[in-house]
Amino acid sequence: MQTVVDLSALDFAISPSPSCPGYPVDILGIGNVTFTPWIWNLGDGTVEVGKEVVHTYPNVGTYDIRLDVCTQTVEKQLVVNPVCSVYAGDMQYTCEDVYFNYALSA
Repeated sequence: MQTVVDLSALDFAISPSPSCPGYPVDILGIGNVTFTPWIWNLGDGTVEVGKEVVHTYPNVGTYDIRLDVCTQTVEKQLVVNPVCSVYAGDMQYTCEDVYFNYALSA
C-alpha cells in the first residue's frame, strides 16, 4: 500500500528578509510532511536537514535558498545587505530648537 501526499502546498518562510551579515536568519518549512527529511541548500555551500533551521550569513550578497522534500523543490532568494554606518559629525550646541527629520531618502 502506498500513501500519496500532496506536496503542492510546500513552502518556506525566511525571517528576517532582507538580513545583514552576522545576524541569524530563521528559515521555517511550511507543510504537513513528517515522513521524509526536509533538506536545505542555504546558498553558501551549507546543507541542513530539518523543518526549521537557523543560519548566519557572514557576507553581503544574494543567496538562493532551496528546499527539497521528496520530489518537490521550492526556491527563494535572501538578500544580505551591508550594515549601514552613520556618522553624525561633531557635536553642535544651540540654544534654539532644532528639528531633524531622520527619515530615509533616496
